[in-house]
Amino acid sequence: GNKVAVFKPSLGEAFERYGFRAGEGAIREEAVYLVDRLCGQQARVPVTTGATIEVDGESLEGAVQFFLDDAAGFAEDFSMGKDLAQAVKKVSQADAEALALLDLRVFNTDRHGG
Repeated sequence: GNKVAVFKPSLGEAFERYGFRAGEGAIREEAVYLVDRLCGQQARVPVTTGATIEVDGESLEGAVQFFLDDAAGFAEDFSMGKDLAQAVKKVSQADAEALALLDLRVFNTDRHGG
């Protein structure tokens, strides 16, 4: 079938950084969506909400995010050179600035594809 959403479980997060505890990623995913929405959806974060799903009889809490078929790709698919003319061929300057501004608003410190 077609992908319609991505589930990001709270359990299994193996990271912990100063100020961020493992297991809080799903809450942050939903918060980032809400901040982007309240700021006019400049970064176009897909609809995201908290959810509980059942897998093999076990309830898992996390966040579910609408899957975008037309996304440009994953972060690791883009190696941004220092040359602006080459970089904007991959991602427009307006899109890069909108994403950077969102990252500042929500104190995102882990821009990557995973």
